Formats: sequence, structure tokens, C-alpha cells
Amino acid sequence: MKTIKISYWVVTVLLSIMYLMAGAMYFFNHEQVSQEFINLGFPLYIIYPLGVLKIAGVIVLLTQKQSSLKDWVYSAMFFNALLAGSAHVVVNDGEQMGAIIALILILSSFFLGKKLYSTKK
Repeated sequence: MKTIKISYWVVTVLLSIMYLMAGAMYFFNHEQVSQEFINLGFPLYIIYPLGVLKIAGVIVLLTQKQSSLKDWVYSAMFFNALLAGSAHVVVNDGEQMGAIIALILILSSFFLGKKLYSTKK
């Protein structure tokens, strides 16, 4: 049980750091992010809302024990990382490793959290 709890929090904190850095970069390094969105074929108007949602998602992950809202956040993060990874593969820029790492962290955090909170009940 203790191993599951430690593993869950390590993975969740790493995921949170990754998403907080990405969300902050959307605000503080807007020119580089805009160029990357243009290269990937994404519209520029989603940069700020996506940055806000990434930061809000981290807040939900770190404050909710187990709720349907947390499940929605995991779902949104999963599809965001999946879309980002597939976009990098399509444009063939070799930058999909971050999305692959995010997918691994998301799935690990999700399943470890389910296991941790289901055994506590």
C-alpha cells in the first residue's frame, strides 16, 4: 500500500510539473509557442485557454482525491497528449517524445490513483 501511494504521488507530481511548465510557457513564451502551433497547424486562439486549462487541471489533480471531475481531467490530458503526439508525428518534426512521456505519466497516475483510492474504501 505504501509503495502504491509513493509511486502515485511521484508520478502525479512529475505529471503536474510537466503540465505547469507547459501552461506557464503558453503565457511567458508566447512567441515560441505561437510558432510551434503554426508549424503543427493548430489555431493560435487556443493557446491561452489551453494554458489556463492545463494549470486548472493540475490544481484538480492535486486537490481532489477521487471524483468524476478528476476523471475528466485525466481524460482531457490524455487526449491533449495524444493529439500533440500525433500532430508531431504527422509533421515529422521528431518532437513527439514529450507527448509520449506525458501519456505514460497520465496513464500511470490514473491507474495508480484508482488502485490507491479503491483499496482505502
